Amino acid sequence: MGKQYGLILGVALLMACQSTSPPTGKDGTKAMTQLPSTRGEYQKVPLPKSARVDRILISKSESRMWVFSGKTLLKSYKVATGSGGKGHKQVEGDKKTPEGEYFVSGKHASGQFFKFIGVSYPNAKDRRAFKKAMKEKKLPAGSRIGSAIGIHGEKKGWEGKPHKLINWTLGCIAVDNDEIDEIYRAVKPKAKITILP
Repeated sequence: MGKQYGLILGVALLMACQSTSPPTGKDGTKAMTQLPSTRGEYQKVPLPKSARVDRILISKSESRMWVFSGKTLLKSYKVATGSGGKGHKQVEGDKKTPEGEYFVSGKHASGQFFKFIGVSYPNAKDRRAFKKAMKEKKLPAGSRIGSAIGIHGEKKGWEGKPHKLINWTLGCIAVDNDEIDEIYRAVKPKAKITILP
């Protein structure tokens, strides 16, 4: 048991040392030229009470989320995403996190995940792709596009556990409860959400 815990801790520390720079965008620019010094999920500097988040950037491959006010980076978070692996969400039940441009569609308390910030999946592009895949019979008959994607806290019963060591969600983006608490407080209605592969 002691060796297994040591191995898990070692992996967690390595993951925490990964790059925290936002990925390069389609136009070749970076979301920010300089990021604050962080140690991944282990540095718990809270968002200022006055912070207002109007843009969220998520990189699935880096398991990282950045929140911005205008062009100003406010904070970086380590995240867990869908357990369905790489690729864009195509259908309900594939356990993939969608990729593309979305917005905050609402927020509410959650008995299962503490607090929940809705992501506006499916968007018009998602609906077109789903309709085309169904027409071309690339998806099983009766498939549904899915919904209820969001950014949320820890699963009930997992509070305080290192849940971000693996991607475990059904397609959502998960952070710690104290992190969702401050994001929930600071995020503006209709804030832009970009999810990258």
